[in-house]
Amino acid sequence: MEKIDKTLNGSMRPFIFEHIPVRGRLLRIPNITDQINSLETGEDAIASLLAEMLAASVVLAFDMKDKANITLQITSQGKLPVLLTKCNYKGVLRSFVKKEGVIDPKEIALEQEKESIFTVTVDYGRDKESYQSIVPISTKSISHTVENYFQQSSQLPTLFKVFSQTNEGGKTSCGAILLQAIPNKEPVSDDDWKRMELLLSTLRNEEVIPGDIKEIDLLSRLFAEDDVRVFHKQSLTFAADTNRARMVEALKSIGIEECKTLLEEENGVLQMKDEYTGQTETFTAADITEIFK
Repeated sequence: MEKIDKTLNGSMRPFIFEHIPVRGRLLRIPNITDQINSLETGEDAIASLLAEMLAASVVLAFDMKDKANITLQITSQGKLPVLLTKCNYKGVLRSFVKKEGVIDPKEIALEQEKESIFTVTVDYGRDKESYQSIVPISTKSISHTVENYFQQSSQLPTLFKVFSQTNEGGKTSCGAILLQAIPNKEPVSDDDWKRMELLLSTLRNEEVIPGDIKEIDLLSRLFAEDDVRVFHKQSLTFAADTNRARMVEALKSIGIEECKTLLEEENGVLQMKDEYTGQTETFTAADITEIFK
């Protein structure tokens, strides 16, 4: 079961060009700071990294022909040992960061170069065999890394640009736009592709970050010389797992005797914390008795 937070939805809007073999996606996620429990207000630089990964996980999830769950993970030997984002085919998001010590924003880029590994996992559940890819990390940005991944995996010209912005209250929002050549079509001309790249370079944060400009108006203004067909947008929601049921299964797996031992060591109260959500569940002796009833 998933508890979906409906109060702060993001969105992903697909579109295509009528006369150019190019498709695109416009993505907006407001206020990711309050949706990621492991992220604290004021951690702008880390929030920007997660914004890029969240945007990438969304476009990857909706790029799959079959229903798939996408996990992006960066592991490092630095002060940010884990950065992780997930998006499933329904547009449900999760994100988590593990930090060790205080990190100066100026050190973020350097931290990501400390023996970092970027992993993309595509999980089809029981329907199909899943697979995992190790992606070379670009020193430019995470979005540039993902752009390279798209081009290598699909062999299609791809442009991927992420925007993030932190307001005066320390809350970070993000947006992104993806342009990609349509497979099995005539190759997009060099002139058209260079023009697309130039147009993307003119975009500003305040245009893409959720605000007063509607998606259709933004796309019409940006690609004023082209006929753009815009499709219905897909909602994006952050999910908080209902942890207790999952933790009960974990306790069952270790057996009643081990649970009793843990209770004794913890003075009769067993606490379990979910690193992804930051939520803590408490189990007493009566709870353990009920679980193994």
